Amino acid sequence: MRNLFDRRGTFLIFFLWALNHIFPGLSLYCDKAFTYYEEYGQNSFNVTCKDITKETEHVLENININNEISLTVLNSTLESVTPSLFRNVRNIKILNIIDSHFTYDIRLAIFNKLGKLESLTIKNTTFLLANFTLYGLDNLKHFQFSYDNLSSISKHSLKHLNNLERLELYNNQIKNLRDVPLCGLRKLKILDLSQNVLTDLDEFFFQCDGEQEQIKLQLNDSVSRPNIYRTSFYNISGHSVDISELDLSQNSIRTLGESLEKLEKLRFLDLSFNELTKVNNLHFATLSRLEKLVLKHNQLQHFQASIFENKTQLRVVDVSYNDLNEITVFNVPRLQYLNVGYNSLVTVILRNLPNLREVHLNDNNFAEISPDDFESLPNLFTINLSGNKLFIIDRLFRNIPTVRYLDLSRNAISNLSGNTFNNLTDLRTLDLANNALTSLNGDPFLSLEYLEVLNLSSNALESLSYFSLEPLQSLRTLDVSSNKLKFIEYDVILSRLPGLNNINIKYNLLTCENLSKLIVFLRKRHIGYTHTEYLDLENINQNIAGIPCRSVNKNLIVEVNSVGGGSAALFTFGVTMIIILVSVVTGITSYKFYVYLKRRNYRADEFELVDE
Repeated sequence: MRNLFDRRGTFLIFFLWALNHIFPGLSLYCDKAFTYYEEYGQNSFNVTCKDITKETEHVLENININNEISLTVLNSTLESVTPSLFRNVRNIKILNIIDSHFTYDIRLAIFNKLGKLESLTIKNTTFLLANFTLYGLDNLKHFQFSYDNLSSISKHSLKHLNNLERLELYNNQIKNLRDVPLCGLRKLKILDLSQNVLTDLDEFFFQCDGEQEQIKLQLNDSVSRPNIYRTSFYNISGHSVDISELDLSQNSIRTLGESLEKLEKLRFLDLSFNELTKVNNLHFATLSRLEKLVLKHNQLQHFQASIFENKTQLRVVDVSYNDLNEITVFNVPRLQYLNVGYNSLVTVILRNLPNLREVHLNDNNFAEISPDDFESLPNLFTINLSGNKLFIIDRLFRNIPTVRYLDLSRNAISNLSGNTFNNLTDLRTLDLANNALTSLNGDPFLSLEYLEVLNLSSNALESLSYFSLEPLQSLRTLDVSSNKLKFIEYDVILSRLPGLNNINIKYNLLTCENLSKLIVFLRKRHIGYTHTEYLDLENINQNIAGIPCRSVNKNLIVEVNSVGGGSAALFTFGVTMIIILVSVVTGITSYKFYVYLKRRNYRADEFELVDE
């Protein structure tokens, strides 16, 4: 047995020795995974090495994989690095250096052996980006340098990235666009400068060739003289560029100036989470190809309708979380999504928007909206008016019959009439939660035969009858939680609305007896009902199937408390007097019965004496 163990041990040692020579270092510090890369249409190795130090740097130097695509270095400390570090992975297309410490002689083109590299990510890493760092990366298309406290970039750093299409410099400390040299990046399409400390865009400068003075560049141990020259500034306003996506969100930008004037190919612009107080047509006048404009979380007080002029490609506009009090949007032929929620709007006009599908007007100061404010919106499917001060909505939706989702929650609506929704024949979801409804009289749902979801929670409804819900033959979900319901005509409602399969009835004033019958009825029909997950174990008899209810006595208390002012006191006094009267009558009756029995016994004693 011992000999067998010795043989197996010897074989294991030999196997590990062979593995270490075939894939040196991989078994100790690096992991490899065989992965399919859709963008390259091939299977290849993805190598991840972590915790590499100067002493174990040979692990990277001696990697030998023939069809590698990606190399990731994690949590490593690499000092005095030379280009030979990557000599055996010269065919990789993706290199990621993350959460590491990386130093090298800044005169070196440290990645010059990676001529096929297409994507380079340096993230949360101590790394000095010098003039010649990226020299030799002629095929690089994507460069990310983020979470690195970068405040400026050497003016020649990006100069030779002739094929760069995507540049991500987010989450750094860049203060001025002068410190971002973009000269020569003629193929650049996506620029991400979000989460920096930019304050204005008055000067959006490129850096370009000027004086023809050559600069020495050291490659390995030899010195070469590539065509790198000192440069001078020229403004972007003098040249058209190919940038189509620009992310400047989460900075401290207060003014735009003319910085965007020549970005004629821009399709996506994100200026959210800044400090802009005003924008006008001049800022966006030349952006005729713009498809998405995001200005949320600023301090805008005005938004001119002229901004939308000539924006024939615009599809998405988000100016939520600002200080706007009015907005007018019209003649934007391809606009599909508009969000002006969380402002201070009291006036909105939306006209001639043939492709608008979704509009958010929530959390503003609307008390009343005219039906004429919504015109020529033939494809509007979603409208959110929640969190306003609306109390009259009669005929409000007469011009938008295509709406399928309507949110009117958190308003002051106390009454619904037969004209309220009579034009919304295609409505599927209606949210009326958190209003002041006390009843559903007046056939408010008469035209909603296709409605599937109805939310009436957090109102003041006291009863729910089939008559109110009769038109809703397609209803699947009903929420009447947090009302004052004492009565639900559940047997008729559920029998005549066959599609209803989910109902929320918690937090009402139903008696335990009625609630118990309702739960049994729902279970027999396999209808889901929402219940609270918390049970009051000390008063478990007040819960039926996890839904709080009231006993008869507790209902009496609830009814007493629900009567307002002097009526409550009068009611309490009446009940007390009845109790006292009943007690007095009972006492007198008992006394008389006692006297009767006593006299009867006395007479019986007399008869016994006569007989004797």
